[in-house]
Amino acid sequence: MEKSSPNVSLRHLLSGQEALASDLVMRSYRAATTTDDSPEGVEEFTRYAAPASIRGRLSAGSIVMVAFLGASAAGVVEIRLPGHIGLLFISSDHQGRGIGRRLCEAAIEAFARRYTRPSKVTVKASPGSVAFYEKLGFVTAGGVTEFNGIRFVPMERELGV
Repeated sequence: MEKSSPNVSLRHLLSGQEALASDLVMRSYRAATTTDDSPEGVEEFTRYAAPASIRGRLSAGSIVMVAFLGASAAGVVEIRLPGHIGLLFISSDHQGRGIGRRLCEAAIEAFARRYTRPSKVTVKASPGSVAFYEKLGFVTAGGVTEFNGIRFVPMERELGV
């Protein structure tokens, strides 16, 4: 059963907060018992989630949102052109409270306000997160794939326009 977290505030990541997002992502990634990336994949993901990489994607138009419980960051989502979720991580002590769902929906809506609403949103889901994305209406769009040592399942969710 999912416990609700009504006191969660969702905010756009501001310039200069990239380390906050990166830290939460990396702590969550390391804590995931479902992570079975190769050493090359861990290195690739670490580069992708680094503050400088997040800063670069923000400059290129990505939308990054953070869920806060009080002053503590509880989750991060990034959606980039053309409608791809590049990051969605919830700290392990705040999972199962609806924060991931709220972040995902808020990011899609913020993306649609800034750009044309995409007809679908895609994600390269870690194998352990497939069930979560299915609950959000995503369907698999291929089998388990590995790229640069990172294992994922391509998924998509039709939005309509």
